Amino acid sequence: LALVRRREEGTALYAQRYLDGNHQVVEAKTSCVVTRGYDKFVEYGQVSEPALQMFSSCVAQDRQFVDLFLVSNSGRILQSRQWVGPTLGFATFQLLR
Repeated sequence: LALVRRREEGTALYAQRYLDGNHQVVEAKTSCVVTRGYDKFVEYGQVSEPALQMFSSCVAQDRQFVDLFLVSNSGRILQSRQWVGPTLGFATFQLLR
């Protein structure tokens, strides 16, 4: 998230932990490449400001996914779509004020 908040490109390692169907903690490590996208204007709730798309393209042994972030000029993450695990898939988060 540090690269995303700074709106910088680079590489990062993700370590995600979640419970499997047997209530065992599974750790999934992925290698991710963070890239800049296009400028957008975000307007929902009480948020109304310019933002930059940031993408995190990740590859693991058994899966690939791309997380998307909309980041304000000040580094606030206004919206994200992130991989949360094989059962749930992606979750979207939005800052409303």
